[in-house]
Amino acid sequence: MSEKEEDKFNLAANYIQSNHHKFNKDQLLKFYSFYKQATIGKLDPEQNPKPSFFKLNDRAKWEAWNSLKEMTQEEAMKEYVKLLTDIMPEWIDISEQNSDKSKHSFGVSVSRMKNEDELIDDADKTIEDFIKEGNVEKFKELLSSIEDLNEIDEDSGLALIHWISDRGMDQILETFLSQKGIDVDLQDNEGSTALHYASSCGHTNCIKLLLNYGAKKDILDSEENSCIDVAYDDEIKKMLC
Repeated sequence: MSEKEEDKFNLAANYIQSNHHKFNKDQLLKFYSFYKQATIGKLDPEQNPKPSFFKLNDRAKWEAWNSLKEMTQEEAMKEYVKLLTDIMPEWIDISEQNSDKSKHSFGVSVSRMKNEDELIDDADKTIEDFIKEGNVEKFKELLSSIEDLNEIDEDSGLALIHWISDRGMDQILETFLSQKGIDVDLQDNEGSTALHYASSCGHTNCIKLLLNYGAKKDILDSEENSCIDVAYDDEIKKMLC
């Protein structure tokens, strides 16, 4: 990689950092992956384990970077510049006009790499955030990017249905249950179902929804407790009996 090509790469990185609002989410994700591959190289899963599916943005970035594992750092630098040129051909003229002509070495790109991380992170919230907020529309948008809605998160041992039921977000839960292929009786790593969570927290609307979608009341968790056994109070028990 020639010094001229490195300078062009750094110029492109500076341009994207200053004009990130001009690019869409998919474009920023591609820039991110090429930048990571160019400045760090192949992703090491031991140092950078795959994020939880609850953290959709982090997971998307991880997958995008990992998809370039066969690409050399030099190739990634070229692809980074090429992508910018394809999207915005005029960038080089604008950058050269505005640049102070200062040189940036290949080895001092960590701070810029951090900034590119922040561009994507700050632009979007995780699906957990939208569940907490009860933001149904944003929740719907992110649902479309999840391949397996019944997937159990390795870190927490929970699936989305457990998380939603625990939070008591009935509108979110109704939206989720209306999706195809949802296992309403899915058990977490300790054998609890969504009905266990809703019952133990006293979320009556969620309990009603789960029952309407056919949730079973006789499933036992790892401690041999049913949703009735863990009920928040007597009123909840009456609902389930």
